[in-house]
Amino acid sequence: NCLNDTAFVTVTTIGNPNPYWSLVDSAGCTPFTPVIDSLTADAALTHTWIIYDSTGTALHTLNGNNPTWPSLNNNSHTSNNTYNIKHIVQAGTGCRDSASITVTVWPTPLASFQSDTVTACAPWTPLISNNSQGNGLTFAWSLDTTVHTSFSAINDSTPNLSFSDVQWPEADQQYNLTLSVTSDKGCTDDTTQVVTLHARPKAGFILPQDSCGVFLLQPQDTSKTNGSITDWLWTLTGPNGSTSSSLSNPTFNLPQSFNGIQNYTLDLQVTNSNGCIDTSQQNFSVFPTPTASFTLSDSICTGASITPLITNSSSANNGTTNLDYYWTIDTAGTTLHSDSNNVPTYTLVNTTTGNITYF
Repeated sequence: NCLNDTAFVTVTTIGNPNPYWSLVDSAGCTPFTPVIDSLTADAALTHTWIIYDSTGTALHTLNGNNPTWPSLNNNSHTSNNTYNIKHIVQAGTGCRDSASITVTVWPTPLASFQSDTVTACAPWTPLISNNSQGNGLTFAWSLDTTVHTSFSAINDSTPNLSFSDVQWPEADQQYNLTLSVTSDKGCTDDTTQVVTLHARPKAGFILPQDSCGVFLLQPQDTSKTNGSITDWLWTLTGPNGSTSSSLSNPTFNLPQSFNGIQNYTLDLQVTNSNGCIDTSQQNFSVFPTPTASFTLSDSICTGASITPLITNSSSANNGTTNLDYYWTIDTAGTTLHSDSNNVPTYTLVNTTTGNITYF
């Protein structure tokens, strides 16, 4: 029948500091730098921040209520990369608490393309292939200048791009072709390729006036180019086929013609130091050589006219009878008579007792 008694003990607990915090954005394109939006715990407390990768490996440990954040990256072009940022706040009493936020770094697309060649002679249509990587990509193609170009479909996977003919004295042209890609998350990348368009040379040459054969045809090259002419190809085509030369200033031997005008075509192809080509063509004619021919009775008495003794069978060899004549009658080295008629007019006289020979 003893009386009961009660004893009380007062226990005081110290509240943990509030670790709550938030970011302005918890996801973004690489490189992503976290920005603190709000922080509940007193700045005077001890703040520790630990950044973990997606495997749980600690990458960075930071201190302070406003730390300098490292950039968080994603090396993939198609997959997200996640980081876990743990905020630990501790009071002077040793009490502590933590709160974590998961950050997602979206993949950065890869802008990539190639052309079948980056330098070519005009005109040129490059074959472009788009090798970009990313999710839900959109494309934007651009040129720093569109001179001498046809450029369209700039938002397609590959653009419609062609370069028009450019020839000396126009200079070689250089372009910066840029591809910008944007992913479905708005992340971007771009790449630029330098493209060079070489102007074609200007082939040219000078020919002498049409002439009779035999004729040495020596064309004079007048070709011009940016850089230098490195190769010549001359092709002469005529009644007897074709002949070629790779000399800069060749010589072609054109024979006589006894069967009308003989027409020749001379083609020149020049190649410059960039491998660009141009051609030029001209015509040349060899006039027919007339045939001088006549028959003459070999003897006659003095006082006779020479006219009926001569039969003129000369030919113009061009389908006409248009000829100019020049006759001379000589004896013993002395010219007795000259004449421009079809048949000369002259009376043969011999006052000697012997024969006289005329030429």
